Amino acid sequence: QNLGIESILSVIFGSSEHGLSLDDTAYTQPALFAIEYALYQLWKSWGIQPSVVIGHSVGEYVSACVAGVFSLEDGLKLIAERGRLIQALPRDGSMVSVMASEKRIADIILPYGGQVGIAAINGPQSVV
Repeated sequence: QNLGIESILSVIFGSSEHGLSLDDTAYTQPALFAIEYALYQLWKSWGIQPSVVIGHSVGEYVSACVAGVFSLEDGLKLIAERGRLIQALPRDGSMVSVMASEKRIADIILPYGGQVGIAAINGPQSVV
């Protein structure tokens, strides 16, 4: 099923016909998912079976898929929708990763109201 996304090869190598690019997260995220899932299957074919899997960002979806949390089809649907939603966000924004606590960052950005927000807490001292 196409799920409204282009060929992974068009995304990775570009397609002047469609103007696709690795900068288009609607295409990049499913492409990354496919590559990561394929690597898992390759290692599995070599007899390498992990006892634990972890991931970050798109990798979290792949990890959940290979751990049996949801099917490959559901994982692809989720990541395609995630990419589409992120792609639809305004393009004039910015992100920065800061090595500080959530509380410290929340205090620093408080005067900026709705202009700045915390997008992700990746760890005790890692905030986006």
